[in-house]
Amino acid sequence: MTDYAFMEAYKADTLDMLYRSMEIISEYPEQVIVLKGTGIVRLLSGRASGVQKRLIDVKATKGFSKFYQHLVAARATGAKLRAGQGVRQRRLTSSGR
Repeated sequence: MTDYAFMEAYKADTLDMLYRSMEIISEYPEQVIVLKGTGIVRLLSGRASGVQKRLIDVKATKGFSKFYQHLVAARATGAKLRAGQGVRQRRLTSSGR
């Protein structure tokens, strides 16, 4: 994934939309390769030898699965919070506030 792909995913209006945009690739996290950002890539050597290796952000690639786990947890927490707000709102409405 490129930094631009992540930026497009983060343009999502809600956490749920971000989750859905990552959902398909998260099913195969071992197949996801995260590339270095364009700011770094533009400074790399132009030689052809080893270009693929230089483009890969090894740390981010290894961390993608954990990133997605955090995204799932955030989504679940958000759903619980929204459900709690709904209960609170109903209580306020029924009490006449």
